[in-house]
Amino acid sequence: MEAVSQGNINEIDLLLDENGTLLVDINTRNESGETALMIASDNGNLEVVRWVLSYEEDLSLKDVHGNNALIRAAKKGYFDVVEELLNKKANINSTNNDNRTALMNASENGYIRVVKLLIKKGSHITLKDKYDQTTLDIVMAKKKRKKRCFTVILNPLKQSWKIKWTTEMFPLPLEILK
Repeated sequence: MEAVSQGNINEIDLLLDENGTLLVDINTRNESGETALMIASDNGNLEVVRWVLSYEEDLSLKDVHGNNALIRAAKKGYFDVVEELLNKKANINSTNNDNRTALMNASENGYIRVVKLLIKKGSHITLKDKYDQTTLDIVMAKKKRKKRCFTVILNPLKQSWKIKWTTEMFPLPLEILK
């Protein structure tokens, strides 16, 4: 796990025999329930993420907090890692122990590119966490970058509801954004 954490591909390659067969279980966990994929995703190391995924890591595995690799990468804004995990069919609406999705975590931290990607790929923006908050509620509670995230999250809602945005329809959010 240390080689993965440090992103050292040469040391990681020592886990292979002379035929390129992996000598360890790729889904092995540390004391925090983390797998190699979770650690690589949490560090934003796309090269290591791809290496681990080439050995069919289980994308559904979660750490002790219920975070899978996708949630961890989204929470830190690692766009390329999130994209790679989605391309490998990671569950976009998977939730952690707080019922928070990758979208909720990316939105809370203001990672606009990741938020746009997750929405484009089908993340549900109306899911609620264990505190009964949607992604929009989470963004509204944050000061940092809230205007941009707010707009990105509301655009799909406007389109699906086929409505024209007006201050009369949503006075509170627009008031807050000024």
